Amino acid sequence: MTPQELKNSILQRAIEGKLVDQRPEEGTGAELFEKIQKEKKKLVEEGKIKKQKSQEEINEDEIPFDIPETWKWVRVGTIFQHNTGKALNRANREGIELEYITTSNLYWDRFELDNLKKMYFKEIELKKYGVMKGDLLVCEGGDVGRAAIWEYESSVMIQNHIHRLRAYYSICTRFFYYLFYLYKNAGLIGGKGIGIKGLSTRALGSIVFPLPPLAEQKRIVEKIEELMPLVDKYEKNWQKLEELNKKFPEDMKKSLLQEAIKGKLVEQRKEEGTGAELFEKIQKEKKKLVEEGRIKKQKALPQITEEEIPFDIPENWKWTRLNECIDVRDGTHDTPKYIAKGYPLVTSKNLKHGKIDFSNCKFISKEDHIKISKRSKVDVNDILFAMIGSIGNPVKVRDDNEFSIKNMALFKPIKNNFNMDYLFWFLYISQDNMKKIAYGAVQSFVSLKFLREYLIPLPPLAEQKRIVEKLDEMLAYCDELLKII
Repeated sequence: MTPQELKNSILQRAIEGKLVDQRPEEGTGAELFEKIQKEKKKLVEEGKIKKQKSQEEINEDEIPFDIPETWKWVRVGTIFQHNTGKALNRANREGIELEYITTSNLYWDRFELDNLKKMYFKEIELKKYGVMKGDLLVCEGGDVGRAAIWEYESSVMIQNHIHRLRAYYSICTRFFYYLFYLYKNAGLIGGKGIGIKGLSTRALGSIVFPLPPLAEQKRIVEKIEELMPLVDKYEKNWQKLEELNKKFPEDMKKSLLQEAIKGKLVEQRKEEGTGAELFEKIQKEKKKLVEEGRIKKQKALPQITEEEIPFDIPENWKWTRLNECIDVRDGTHDTPKYIAKGYPLVTSKNLKHGKIDFSNCKFISKEDHIKISKRSKVDVNDILFAMIGSIGNPVKVRDDNEFSIKNMALFKPIKNNFNMDYLFWFLYISQDNMKKIAYGAVQSFVSLKFLREYLIPLPPLAEQKRIVEKLDEMLAYCDELLKII
C-alpha cells in the first residue's frame, strides 16, 4: 500500500464512521443539523445574511457510501455560507487597496503568502470578500477543490476563483477540510457531476457530505491527526524503499561486474592456463603484426607498480595495461566538412544504451572517411568508447556499416586473443572511475595515453568466455527484476 493509499484509507474509514466509536450521549447529526438551520434562520432575520434558495432533497443515487445511523447526509450549502471572491478589474480604483489571495496562494492545508497582489475594494465589499480566522477556503478553478483553513488572526481578501466557506453554527471545520481532501482524491470533486472545468458556487453548495455530531467530529479529527504523523513516517520509509528498489537492479549489476573483474564470479580452472601465458601469446602476435606492417610499433608502457593495483585478483590472472593486450586507437579530433549525404560521422552523442544511434549523425565525404579510416577503421567486434563530454558509454560494434568516428576511442582485438564482451563489461564498470579522474575544466575528456595505460585484469581466454556467459545469465535476471519493480 502506498502512503497516499494508506492516507486515503484512514480518511475513508473516518468519514464512514469507522475510525472512532459512536456515543449516544453525543447526540445525532440530525440534531446538529436542526441547530444549524435555527442559527441560519436567526442570522437571516437579523439581516446578517441573505436568505438562500432551498437546497434540493438528497436522492439515494447521490449517496456515495454508508454512514452510521446517528449521522446525517447534508448539502454543503445547508451548513456553510459560501461565496467566491472579487473578480480582478484593473480599471476600478475605487475604495481601499488591499492584499488578496488567489488559487496560486492556496495549497492543501497551507498558504503561500509571499508577494501578495493588491486590488481596490469598496467599503460594502469588505465583509463579502474578507476572510476571518476559521474560514475554509476552496479552489474554484485550477486544482479544483483544493482547500485550506485560514488560521491567521489577520484578515485577507479573496479573488473570484476562491470559495469562502463560513459555518452558520459551531462545527469542526477541520473535519470538513478532510472531507474535501478525500473527495478530491476519490474523484468526487472536480469530476463529472460536480463541476467539470471548475467548481461553481451552485456545484459547491450541492455537494453531499456526511454530518456526524459535533463531539464526534472533533474525536475523528483528533484520531486522524494522531495517525497522520505515522503515515508521514511510513511515507519516508516508503520513499527510501522505492529508491532502493529503483537502484537495486543497477546496484546488483555493478556488484556482479565488480565480482566478475575480481575473478569471483566463476571458478578458476588449471587446464585453462594463466593470464601470463595469454599475455605472452598476445605479445608474440603483436610483434608479428608490427613486422608485417599491419600495426604500428608502440612505445613501451610504464611498468605497473604496486601502488597502482586497485584490488586483488586470482593468482592465475595478470595485471596489464589496456594497450598491451588490445590495440587502442582513437578517431579524428578535427571537424571535417559536413555534407548532405555521405558516410556517417559517429560522435559521443550517438552512443546510447550500448548501441549506435545513427538517426542524428552528420555526414562526411568519401575522401574524409578514407582519411579517418587509415587511422581508425571500425570493424565488427571492435568497441567504441566516448573520450569527451559524456565519457564512456561503451558500444560493441555488431554490424558492418561503414562510418567514421570523432573524439572516440577504438578498441580492437589482437587477432582472436581477447574476448571483446569481457572488455566491454570491464569498460562499462570502469567508466565511472574514469570520469572521476578525467581532465578538462569546461568539458571533461580522457586522453588516448590515459586509456592505453589504464590497468585491466587479464584472465585466461577460456575463463573470459565463462565470465561473459555467467554475466549474460545474471544480467538477464537483473533486467527481469527491473521490469517487476
